Amino acid sequence: MNVICSAIPCPILLNSNCVFYEVQSLICTNILTNDTVQTALQKIDLAICNIVAGTQGPQGAQGATGPQGIQGPQGVQGATGAQGPQGVQGPQGAQGPQGAQGPSTDELWTIAESSTTFTSNENISNYYIGESTCGWNGCILNVLQQVDKLFIDPLAVDNLNCGIKNPFTLQAGDVITLCGIFSTNGSIDFNTTFGWNVFTFNCDDYSCANNNFPVLDRFSNSVVMFLCSIDEESVRPWNCFSQSYTVPVIDFVPINECNANWLVGFSANINVDWKISWSLKVRRPA
Repeated sequence: MNVICSAIPCPILLNSNCVFYEVQSLICTNILTNDTVQTALQKIDLAICNIVAGTQGPQGAQGATGPQGIQGPQGVQGATGAQGPQGVQGPQGAQGPQGAQGPSTDELWTIAESSTTFTSNENISNYYIGESTCGWNGCILNVLQQVDKLFIDPLAVDNLNCGIKNPFTLQAGDVITLCGIFSTNGSIDFNTTFGWNVFTFNCDDYSCANNNFPVLDRFSNSVVMFLCSIDEESVRPWNCFSQSYTVPVIDFVPINECNANWLVGFSANINVDWKISWSLKVRRPA
């Protein structure tokens, strides 16, 4: 290094790294206490260069958020996915309560009905049950069934057409009812009595020796002729009648389907002509 010094001769030649700055630090040039003259000159040079070039300013503040953009068009629908597997069947639900039972009613059947005429013979124990040719239905009754105390005449084979076939087996508690209406044009008084009787006989009770069928008296009754009114002494020439019979729990002669047969007879204690219409029915209580 060639040292140029205008003072000739220079009193002292010193290296710039051997001379130090000993006062307070300089903020603008960043020269610090105890910096060498060489370092101080370099910092001064750098400071001058920064003044000329200009240092980068601080970052500006962030701008305000802009408005939300408009919504884009809706995308196309995707393809339908494949059907999933069928789920397992759930358990059966509990059974609901049973509904209330409806009202019960009696059962009713008609065994036979007929309208007919007969001429009584003054014996209330002689019951007219049919006609020798056409049987029990519709003709003038002329076949007698005799009932005398504990004895009942058997039914002859010639008079089987007077029997009414029993259509079904009766059971204990069934109620058989005979009802009807009768009239006469004959001479009657307060002592005139009209009677009826219901019998049965069974096919399998036939007597080969006697060629007949034993007959069982089921029920019977009679009625006397009534006054027309309390204020009149005349007797009205007609009347209605009805009687019922309940099949007992123990019936020694059962009334079975088709095997049993009914006989319905009528009588009176005077000798006059009678007209009658009757019905034989069965009621089975519910």
